[in-house]
Amino acid sequence: MRTGAERLTAQRRALVEALIDQDQQIGHAWRLKEDMRDLFRTVKPSRAKRYPRAGIDDAAQSEIPAFTTLAQQIDRHYDGIIAAVELSISNGLIEGINSKIRLINARGSGTTQREH
Repeated sequence: MRTGAERLTAQRRALVEALIDQDQQIGHAWRLKEDMRDLFRTVKPSRAKRYPRAGIDDAAQSEIPAFTTLAQQIDRHYDGIIAAVELSISNGLIEGINSKIRLINARGSGTTQREH
């Protein structure tokens, strides 16, 4: 479930808890996801460098393919991720603009093509 723990309705929270009870790997994945989200939600930028190491190590050892791959990617880009957190830099605005440009291009190419 993509929704963060803080935004779950009572019904969805019960569903998550039932899934966690039934499947230990799902529970582990849920906790790893929430730990990674915490880095950007609650960690003070000055503490960012110390925070994610335990989460990365936990993800690497989880035996969950998606999380072991994520841990490897985080390791490769660790310095950049920490710098982004410490400097409060996000590429969200740029990605939003790029998305709008792609949409405009797609609409434009669809209306300017002539059928032969």
